[in-house]
Amino acid sequence: MRRNWLFWAALLAAGYALYKGFNRIWANIEYGFTRVKLSWPRVNGNGTVTLPVEVTQPIVNKNAVAFPLDAIEGGLYYGNDQLATFSLPAPMSIAANSTTDLKFQGELSLQGVATELEEILRTNQWLQALRFKGTATSAGVTFPFDHTVSIG
Repeated sequence: MRRNWLFWAALLAAGYALYKGFNRIWANIEYGFTRVKLSWPRVNGNGTVTLPVEVTQPIVNKNAVAFPLDAIEGGLYYGNDQLATFSLPAPMSIAANSTTDLKFQGELSLQGVATELEEILRTNQWLQALRFKGTATSAGVTFPFDHTVSIG
């Protein structure tokens, strides 16, 4: 019984240490101004019109170690409504003590934009946050994010 307790205590301590270390690294990562590049609209197989979008997000890594990114999946939201879906095309690493541009590929739903414009006109709520939220996977650990986007 005592061995079982020691095993779980050691496992809990190791998990806590990993969590604290990961949070310390994550706290030293900052975002620059987002750049957006639009392409010509296209019609998907289901008849939905979308606008291909490439988003470049500069990431500043102030850590002495590189930060690996296995995957990022997310969406662009205005208020609570999703306007676009995005993903990181391939795994990459954010170099130590430097700025790295993350380039996301995505599709902006023109129907989603029209629905959101209708909602804005109906509710008169013009100023809502533009957010990029989803999940990121680094070194096999998946965590959620919700980042307010500054476009410049």
